[in-house]
Parts: sequence; C-alpha cells; structure tokens
Amino acid sequence: MQRFAFLLVLIFSFHAISAQVSSESHARIRAALAERSYLVVASDLRDLESKDPAGFAANNYDYLRARIAERTGDSAVAMAAYQSVVNRSEFTFKS
Repeated sequence: MQRFAFLLVLIFSFHAISAQVSSESHARIRAALAERSYLVVASDLRDLESKDPAGFAANNYDYLRARIAERTGDSAVAMAAYQSVVNRSEFTFKS
C-alpha cells in the first residue's frame, strides 16, 4: 500500500507539467482516491482522457488508469494502459 501511495504522490507531483488539465479535475480525482472510490476515479479518468488526451498523457494519468483498472479487476484495461505508458516512455530502449 505504501508503494501505491508513493506512486500516486509521484504522479500528482508532475501535475504542473500541463496547465491544460484543470486543477478541479486533479482535485476531484485526488478526493476520489482518498475515499478509495476507484470506480469514480476510473470514470473521471475516462472523461479526462476524452477531453484532453495530451494533458492526460503529460500528467501520467494513463499509468494511474492502469493501477485503478488493476484495483477494480479490469485486466484488459490495465494491460492496455500499461502498454500505452511503455509505448510513450522516453526511457524505452529501441532496438
């Protein structure tokens, strides 16, 4: 659980990268996470991705979506979201 909390803090510490995603969206997602309302978080993340795909990726919400999908038992969404993180990562080694 501590690792999960650390990752969430790390993800949200980068929210200044993109001013496109409103602070209201961040606050709503953080509040739902604090309440462990993972289905609400998943819904908010879907809405955010459809409204602002660039801000969604810039703030690493695809990784958060993967973690939340794992929590809710949605393996297919989790795997797809993790793959999108890997595909856009600048640290991925290309052969």
